[in-house]
Amino acid sequence: MITSRCGAEPNMIYFMKQTHLDKKTRTISDMKTKQYLDKASSQVELIQSQRQPDGDPSAQPDPLTTEEINSIMRKVVPKVRGKRYGFGNLFDDGCPSSSSAPCQIPKLQEEIQTLKAREQEKDAQIKFLMECNKLLLGRFPDLRPPDYPVTPATVEDDDETQP
Repeated sequence: MITSRCGAEPNMIYFMKQTHLDKKTRTISDMKTKQYLDKASSQVELIQSQRQPDGDPSAQPDPLTTEEINSIMRKVVPKVRGKRYGFGNLFDDGCPSSSSAPCQIPKLQEEIQTLKAREQEKDAQIKFLMECNKLLLGRFPDLRPPDYPVTPATVEDDDETQP
């Protein structure tokens, strides 16, 4: 995962800049990427300028949050066949935050609970079937499946029944 210089999770603009930046020339040579970044940056600046506090033109407006910037990028970069150019589906997991891990935890916990319930049900069925087998074998001691392994106790029992 790429982190910004502050150590926080990056917004989509920062992420796209860092992943498309030519390390030698420190420029972005892909025109499609430049267009998306320019359009998103201009929208961020427009929204930022509209947030200018009333009455004090010298005051700095509050910066946009990561989610606000990501929302702008989602509008600027369209989905094509379920993926966004430059991101794949990295920022499109339906979570309110840009990180997919916290959003997946409830789904995984639900799946774990479902699997545990199925395992308990199967264990109960196996226990029932084993009890049925014990009853049948107790009532019909000579009844054995075709590939039933012969144990020493079974052989001794058979020898005792022979005249």
